[in-house]
Amino acid sequence: MNKKLIHIMMLTLYVGISGLPMVQASGSHNRTEVVNTDAGNIDFIFTHYVKFPGVFHKINHINLDDRVVDLEDGSRWSISKTTLVKGWEKSKNLIITQNHSNFSTSRYALVNADLKLAVPASLIREPAPAHGVSYVKAVDRVNDIITLSDGKNWIVHSSDRGTLSKITEHDRIIVGANTGENKEKSPYLLINTSNNHYVRAHHIE
Repeated sequence: MNKKLIHIMMLTLYVGISGLPMVQASGSHNRTEVVNTDAGNIDFIFTHYVKFPGVFHKINHINLDDRVVDLEDGSRWSISKTTLVKGWEKSKNLIITQNHSNFSTSRYALVNADLKLAVPASLIREPAPAHGVSYVKAVDRVNDIITLSDGKNWIVHSSDRGTLSKITEHDRIIVGANTGENKEKSPYLLINTSNNHYVRAHHIE
């Protein structure tokens, strides 16, 4: 085994243990930026292509005693490490995604796209209608299309048809980022705050 290969293997092992981004730069299509966060391993390459305006959030209030965070849309999230997110109050690039940690029962994670950090989060209060939150306007179950109140159309991934069948008109939706399976084809999450489930989807004009 040559010295160059040994060096690469040692560097990869170090980066994986340290929690620093593991960047694969052999072409942009295969590039990865995997970071070991409190919410599991998350590939932050998604921050380069997830640009839909409604996906970004900011913190309105943090209750350290109750360990809850209120976002600007009125939604409230239970987070174990509120001391960590305390420094995120000025960020406008907070995103909701799946929780990938095997040591947490939370379904979602709150991600700081600027710092490449994430913490498990559980939705405990729906977003408030007064904050201009999107809701389901129509569901085309034949073509797997959801139309939201802002007029945007989303095609749901075919493997999520079972969850799509549970979405009804007027359900409130939080748009998140898909960092799990099928993220290349369906880079977004449509989180149904009525039942706490989500479908993976991509936006169409």
